[in-house]
Amino acid sequence: MSTMYFGAVFFNTIAKQLTCVNENPSMEKVLIPVFEQYKNIREFVNDLSKANLRSWREAYPKANRFRHNKLPRTRVILSQGFDIQCFLKELNSLDYNIDYECKALLVLKRVNENLLEYWIDTTTLNSESAMFKLPEGPLTYWNFRLLYEALDALKFNAFAHCSSGLKELNWDGVRSFNPNNKTCYGIKRAVGGIRVSYLRNVDARINEKFEVGKSNELVDMGLHDILLYALKILVCVKNVIVGETKDVVDKIYNSLCDDWLYNRNISENL
Repeated sequence: MSTMYFGAVFFNTIAKQLTCVNENPSMEKVLIPVFEQYKNIREFVNDLSKANLRSWREAYPKANRFRHNKLPRTRVILSQGFDIQCFLKELNSLDYNIDYECKALLVLKRVNENLLEYWIDTTTLNSESAMFKLPEGPLTYWNFRLLYEALDALKFNAFAHCSSGLKELNWDGVRSFNPNNKTCYGIKRAVGGIRVSYLRNVDARINEKFEVGKSNELVDMGLHDILLYALKILVCVKNVIVGETKDVVDKIYNSLCDDWLYNRNISENL
C-alpha cells in the first residue's frame, strides 16, 4: 500500500480543528475517546504524527528521513473553524496512511465515527413531512418500512455509488440470517432481520410482521434526503444491536457513509 507522509503544517491544522470541536458544547461526545487515552489534544496529535511517520519509514526504508516534528508544549493551540466534510476527509486520509495497529489509530477511528454520526444527526432533511421525523422513543414499524424503501430506491439510483453494494445483499446479505437458505431475499429480508434484532434489544414488542409494498413516500425526495434518512435510521440501530445482524448493518452503513462523504452527486438540492 502506498503511504503518504503528512507534515507539521497538516498536524498543526488538525490540532486547531480538534480544539474547535472541543470548545463546541454540542460536539462534546466526539472527543471522548481522546480524553480517555490522552491528557490533551496535543499529546494525541503528536502520537498520530509519530504513527504516520513510522508507517512512512517502513514503506520507504531507503528514502530520505523526515524528522518527527512535535507540537511545542509552550505554544497555545488556537481554535480554527472547519467544514465538517473536509475535516472528515482529512481524518480518513490520515487513518488510511497509518499502516499498523496502535493506540493513536484506534482512537482516531472512534473520533471519525463520532464526528460522522454527529454530522448525520445534525443535518436536516429538506422534506418537512412528519413521516420522516424520528420518534423520541424506539423506532417504529414505519421507520423500518421507510428504511427499506430508501435502500430499495438507492439500489436502483444511477447516481448512488452504494447501489452495487446494495444489489449484492440479494446474495450474501441473507447469510447473516439463514446460512442454509439459498433463496434470494435481498433488502427486504435484511431490513426485517435488522428490525427484529433492534426491537429485541430495546425490549419493545413485535406486534406485526414486517411487510413491504408500493409507496409514494419517497417520490419527491432527492438523493440527498433518501440517503440521509437511511443513515439516520442506521445510526439509531447500529449502536443498539449486537451479534451477526450487526455485521449486515455495518456493511450497509459503511457503504452509505462512503456515498455521503465522497459522492459529488449529492447536494441539498438533489
